Amino acid sequence: MIKFGEDKMKKILGIFGLCILAVIVFMFTRPYKPVSTIKEEPAWVKATVFLRDGLLHLHLLKNNETREFYLGQFKEGTTVDEIKNFLEMQGFAADPFAWEKKNEVVNYRKTDDKGYQYHVSVFSNDRGVYGHHEFIPEEFPLKHWENKNMESRHEEFIRMLSPILAGSTFPKIEPVQ
Repeated sequence: MIKFGEDKMKKILGIFGLCILAVIVFMFTRPYKPVSTIKEEPAWVKATVFLRDGLLHLHLLKNNETREFYLGQFKEGTTVDEIKNFLEMQGFAADPFAWEKKNEVVNYRKTDDKGYQYHVSVFSNDRGVYGHHEFIPEEFPLKHWENKNMESRHEEFIRMLSPILAGSTFPKIEPVQ
């Protein structure tokens, strides 16, 4: 473990705090632009993810390993590339903000112009497919962080994903804790 003197630690924390403040100010003051129109990740997205991951590494922030809203399993024999290709044809794309969870092989989202996203996660260990509808963090960071208006939208997800899901229908299942 690296040890720093008290003065050096204060400087590091001060710089880190200013970086976080700058990212937050920029997130709240930039002009509205639907995510679906952004072709590449802006620098502030990369900076936000970098800072979040730094806070995770320092154990100042905890990664939520909960998988929300089970939709079913992907069909046996389906490859990760086939799942990604299918989702991309449905308008989904990789989620630059997503928490990386253990055994997660796909983390995609489909955004709209109202500030919401359909978020899909696929796991290799149990072939599980999970999804939820929520605010996008770029437009509503605090509401996203607090899971405000997070919904299962189970029927919509099943309609969108039925070609890659094993079986034809699944019971509605609430979040797994």
